[in-house]
Amino acid sequence: MEKERKIGEWKEIMTKELAGDLKNSSDIYMSEYIGLKADEVNELRRQLETSSSKYLVVKNSIARIALESAGLGDLAKFVNGNTGMVLSGDNPILTARIISKFSKDHEALKIKGGLLDGDIIDMARIKFLASLPGREELIARIAYGMKSPISGFVFLLGNMLKSLVYVMQAIKDKKGG
Repeated sequence: MEKERKIGEWKEIMTKELAGDLKNSSDIYMSEYIGLKADEVNELRRQLETSSSKYLVVKNSIARIALESAGLGDLAKFVNGNTGMVLSGDNPILTARIISKFSKDHEALKIKGGLLDGDIIDMARIKFLASLPGREELIARIAYGMKSPISGFVFLLGNMLKSLVYVMQAIKDKKGG
């Protein structure tokens, strides 16, 4: 009886901790990891650290209770099989890119869906997020887009000045001077 009570307390503590983590994460990706080896899970965790994200392997009963407690009961539909949760950090697109690439390289990891800015998303949407360009690339595209008209204008002015110089040279040559 005493041992059963300790197990119950441990599950309750774990559930409360997970519910707190879920409440603090605006982006959550759900997965199944049947057949994924421990060293592969650790590799995924290392890769996710680059985006301040973390991968949690969670017992289904604890996951369901924690999701309900965090007000995210709609995500419980993704809880079956061996459940893994990715709590996204600063960059949900980078996180989606990491788990999508990892799932391509390791077929044992199956992305099911998740939560992005309060909206439930499916696997297709996560893969679409993963295909978006990164922050640095977007900034470069914007800078190039802003630079292009200015460069064109400078080029046009330069050509006009060259034309003016050619006309003045032609006038000077015609007058013989």
